[in-house]
Amino acid sequence: PYTGDDNFFEKSKDRKVPDEEFRQVVPDLDDYTKEPPALPPHLRHIILNKPSPTIDPQALPTPQYVSLNHLYCTAIKDGLMVLGATQRYKEKFFTVVFYSVMPTSGVQY
Repeated sequence: PYTGDDNFFEKSKDRKVPDEEFRQVVPDLDDYTKEPPALPPHLRHIILNKPSPTIDPQALPTPQYVSLNHLYCTAIKDGLMVLGATQRYKEKFFTVVFYSVMPTSGVQY
C-alpha cells in the first residue's frame, strides 16, 4: 500500500523548473589529459606479498575487508604476469592466483 503524500503528483505539476538547470557543458580538454588518481593506501596492502603469520607456509594473513573482490596485477617480470583476487565466503577467505606467460616479441601464436 502507498504510504506517501497523496498530493505529491499535484504538487509536482505546479513546480516549474527553469531551463538553466537543463544544459550541457562541454568538458575541458584538461579533464581528459590528467593523470589518473593515485591508488588508495588501503589497497596497497597485498596479502600475497606478506610473510605467513603461522608455521604453515600456505596460510595467508587475514585480509582487510576493503581489499576483497579487487583484482591485483603485478608488473610483467621475466615474461610472467601474476593476477590475484581474494574473496570471502561466510567465515572463510580464499585467494585465487593466476600466472600467465606473456608472449615475447617475435613469437607468433
